[in-house]
Amino acid sequence: MITIKEIAKLADVSPSTVSIVLNNKAKERSISEETVARVWAIAAENGYRPNVRTVGLRVKCADAGMNDPYAYITPATLAGGYEATVQALKEHPEIGSIFYASDILAVGSLRYFNENKINVPQDIEFIAAGNYEDSWSECVYPSISVVRLPIEEMAAECLRTLHELMNYRTPDNNSISLKTSYIARMSSPEMS
Repeated sequence: MITIKEIAKLADVSPSTVSIVLNNKAKERSISEETVARVWAIAAENGYRPNVRTVGLRVKCADAGMNDPYAYITPATLAGGYEATVQALKEHPEIGSIFYASDILAVGSLRYFNENKINVPQDIEFIAAGNYEDSWSECVYPSISVVRLPIEEMAAECLRTLHELMNYRTPDNNSISLKTSYIARMSSPEMS
C-alpha cells in the first residue's frame, strides 16, 4: 500500500498537505480543489485505504460527543512515532494529549519531547495501545501508560472466525468485544 510520503512526492505537495486532504480537513486549511483532487486521484490509483483504527476512533469519538480527533497514518516504527508527533504538534500545537496506536510509536515520540524540552506529563500526556505488560513502554523514561490489548484472545477470535468462513458458515457475530485494561504509568498517570 502507498504511504503518505509517496503520495506527497507524486502529487508534488508536502506530506502534511496529503494528511490534511486524506483527513478531510482541506477546506478548513484552504487547500485548493485542484490539489485535493490530485491527492485523492493518486491515492485511489495506488490503492490507498484509510487505517481501520482511525475510522473506528472517529466513530467512537462522535458517539461520545467528542470533537473529531486528528489522525495521522504512519509506519509502526520508532521513526514513524517521531514523525507523526512532529507533524501533529506542528499542525496543532494546542494538543494536550495523544493516543498512539502502538507502544512503539509512543516510544518514538519520546525523542521529539526530549529534543524540544516538552515535559511529560506536565506539558503533554499520552497513552498507547500496548500488547504486553513487559514491553518497551515500561522500560523507557518516562514510562508509557497503555491500554493493554488482549492479543491472545484477539488471535483466537480471528482463528475461530476464519475457521467458520473456511467451512462456509456465517460467523456468529459481526463484531466482537474483548476486555482491555488500562496500565497507568508516568506518561498519563491518571485516567478520568
